[in-house]
Amino acid sequence: LIDPQYRPQVTLILIRKRHSSRFLQETGNCEPGTCVSGGVVSPAVFSFYLLAHRSPFGVSKPAYYLVLHDDSGFGAEKLRTLTYNLSFMYPIVTRSVTMPAALYYAHRLTGKGRLHLNRAFNTLPYFTKTKDSGESYLVPVHKALRDTMYFM
Repeated sequence: LIDPQYRPQVTLILIRKRHSSRFLQETGNCEPGTCVSGGVVSPAVFSFYLLAHRSPFGVSKPAYYLVLHDDSGFGAEKLRTLTYNLSFMYPIVTRSVTMPAALYYAHRLTGKGRLHLNRAFNTLPYFTKTKDSGESYLVPVHKALRDTMYFM
């Protein structure tokens, strides 16, 4: 299966959307792809703001990236370029999005996963599945979907 000697390189990045930072040019919003890596970020850690999308209304809000761990040895510019390019990979829209597409998928999966764990949905009759003892358990997946991947 997997070789016990296999040690993958891991890059761990924390991404925040909920912050109050905004960046403007004299002519209005910054262009998509704008990266701010100095002045307003801490010089003690590798972090940057990346505006990957165009805002149709109001002021564009960049995502804040904080690199917590980097085994891969990506340089700062390569990492910024990679995160920007990954923001074009979300197929639901035809332009770039705020964050890399994998984060949108992860967000959707956590929402759908909650539906399978009914403890959070005890008040919704459709999702309530409890044993006679009152203990909650995983809502079973339909037998036609058990051995296949299904869209989340």
